[in-house]
Amino acid sequence: TGSEIDIPNVIAKGVAGNKQFLILDFIEQKPKSLKYWEHLGEQLASVHKTSGVLFGLDHENYIGSLPQINKEDPSWVDFFIHQRLVVQVSLAAASNLLSVSLQKQFDAFYYRMPSFLPVEKPSLLHGDLWSGNLITNRKGEPCLIDPAVYYGNREVDLAMTALFGGFDQKFIDSYQMTFPLIPGYRDRFEIYNLYPLLVHLNLFGSSYLNSIISILKRFS
Repeated sequence: TGSEIDIPNVIAKGVAGNKQFLILDFIEQKPKSLKYWEHLGEQLASVHKTSGVLFGLDHENYIGSLPQINKEDPSWVDFFIHQRLVVQVSLAAASNLLSVSLQKQFDAFYYRMPSFLPVEKPSLLHGDLWSGNLITNRKGEPCLIDPAVYYGNREVDLAMTALFGGFDQKFIDSYQMTFPLIPGYRDRFEIYNLYPLLVHLNLFGSSYLNSIISILKRFS
């Protein structure tokens, strides 16, 4: 299959009135190939082996319809706290979606985070890797769409595949064979999933609050 994952080519982008638009190649979808999940694991590992010097990106982009701040930082923990969690917590607080008590729990959690997260090189991430952003191409092979790209810890992408489901165990097994994860990654997935859960809280409301509270409790 080759190690490179398929993505649609960008045909055009621009602004029309108060809207931004992006025109991509049409991807004709066929049923999944026999080794679809194994190939996805290998190909995502290959993407993650693409490394940067700093965490972040040289420009801002979007996570869903929300702006995603990518100010570059040599420290992954600092980047994840300030460019990911703090931004979303502040947004939720401003919309009265997070109590003062919960905001204080986040503040306390930030102090403990360095003890939970091992250091790895920055990896190129998809950034919004749930099943809705994974399709098949005309060969039945994996194709990724709608990224929220930046350089971060690779466990962020893998955590999100576990959050909403839809990914076969063969995928993570294949990834592990290609680019083994540091032991304890399943626990860290919960920490990293605070970010998409906060994004969903801000986009869709308080039904995501209980999941956030339970993760904070677990690591308190």
